[in-house]
Amino acid sequence: MFRLVPYSTNTRKRLIKTPKLYFYDNGLLNYLLGIHSPQELADDPKRGDIFENLIISETVKRYRNRNKDCELCFYRDTNQREIDLIDTTQRRNPTLIEIKSGMTARPDFFKHLATIGEELGVPTDHRIVVYRGTESFTSKNGRTITAKDYLCLAHS
Repeated sequence: MFRLVPYSTNTRKRLIKTPKLYFYDNGLLNYLLGIHSPQELADDPKRGDIFENLIISETVKRYRNRNKDCELCFYRDTNQREIDLIDTTQRRNPTLIEIKSGMTARPDFFKHLATIGEELGVPTDHRIVVYRGTESFTSKNGRTITAKDYLCLAHS
């Protein structure tokens, strides 16, 4: 297991400061949750959390497999606005990543990416939604990337 720390800056925003725990091994996570088949996973109410764990753990592994340090965090404020993953490894070019287990991309996936991205000064091309769908594309709101494409990037 590893901890994902909350984003912190010197802003006046009231940010949540409790770290989140993630598993490096999604198979172990599923086993501990009593999920033993793809059908059980598809029907499980924790499917979104499990998918988020997969994407975040693979992002960590991408850096570690290249023997690189990474600075990853999440953003959540007291207004319940949340960004699942912020990659601040390149401090001048952070990337905001929202993780959705849905198969269909929707414009509202970018809701918090847009507002928080503006507040943090993150350009649109560094605002990403990773989802389970079949088509990656770029829009005026940012990039929408399939999990398959994202995971292939993670290992290239």
